[in-house]
Amino acid sequence: MTKIFSLGLLIAVSFFGVAAAQAMPAAPLDQTRPHLTMPVAGGCGPGWHRDFNGICRPNVAPRAVVVAPVPMVVAPGACGGRGSHRVCNAYRCWRVCN
Repeated sequence: MTKIFSLGLLIAVSFFGVAAAQAMPAAPLDQTRPHLTMPVAGGCGPGWHRDFNGICRPNVAPRAVVVAPVPMVVAPGACGGRGSHRVCNAYRCWRVCN
């Protein structure tokens, strides 16, 4: 009895599985549809972009950083006439004798 019930259940499940598979035929993938939305850069609009915090910023060219040289005054003869040269590290610069 259980074999007949199991066989009937298997036939019913396979029938409904085949019927459900044919309920929606596969559509061709090459359909062209008009785009209803306009893609923009990150949702900020043309000429704008999102920064690392998600804030919209205008697209501008990078500005050049101009660093004015610091005048360094060395008294004549500070090294006894041997000359001097400039030494720098990551934090400051100074003059040393040759």
